[in-house]
Amino acid sequence: MNSGAPWPLRILGRLIGLAIVVTGIAAAVMAARTSTGNPRTDDAYVTANVIGIAPHVEGTLVQLNVVDNQPVEENDLLFVVDPRLYQAELERARGELILAQAEVGGIEQAITAARAEVTRLRADTAYARTHAGRLEPLLGGRFISADQYQEAVTKARSLDAAVQHAQSQLAQQEELLAQQGDVNGRLETAKARVRLAELNVEYCYVRAPFKGLAGNQSQYYRRSSRAWRRRRTSSAIPAAPFTAPLFGPSIWWILLPLIRADPL
Repeated sequence: MNSGAPWPLRILGRLIGLAIVVTGIAAAVMAARTSTGNPRTDDAYVTANVIGIAPHVEGTLVQLNVVDNQPVEENDLLFVVDPRLYQAELERARGELILAQAEVGGIEQAITAARAEVTRLRADTAYARTHAGRLEPLLGGRFISADQYQEAVTKARSLDAAVQHAQSQLAQQEELLAQQGDVNGRLETAKARVRLAELNVEYCYVRAPFKGLAGNQSQYYRRSSRAWRRRRTSSAIPAAPFTAPLFGPSIWWILLPLIRADPL
């Protein structure tokens, strides 16, 4: 600016120049922050953790509580598979457990009775052998007949055979009880069926394992396998999805917070 210009114009010119410098610096700072925090490009890819969510049981989808791209919190109910079949299986397993408990109780009573029978027969056998032994000396002095002595010997032998038979019956009852120490095989098997049925009912209610963004990824897969397979996109997708007539076989997934965006 000409040095002969009036001083108001010189001051105005300096202010305008300062404003231009400040604006340039502010624009540079904002551009740097934007490019660092919110990068933009026409040729880039994003990376995020995608976890496939699918039920462990098969059935009809009867309740859907999320929509595509809906934020969810940990343990939120996502959808429900018809639990009626699995509830019926649970009731049957509980009934089988009651029957097993009754059977075990009956077998234990039979074992108690069999042991008492063995004890009684052993006592009768011991008495019969003693009695036959006492009669043997009397046979030579003709105090008793041979038939009387033979009858006593035969009774002792019969009682001995009865003891062996009772012991065999007792062993069969103990084997049928399936008891190993404090563990009963029959009861543990029935209890395991109940636990499995309870787990299947629980699996009908699919919940979010963590906080994230829910989405729908419709896919069709071969239904002959239940194995899970992991894709290169880090999305775990089951090979046998559940049946959902209203929505088609689909896999819901939860997207974790974005990790990074890298330009190519």
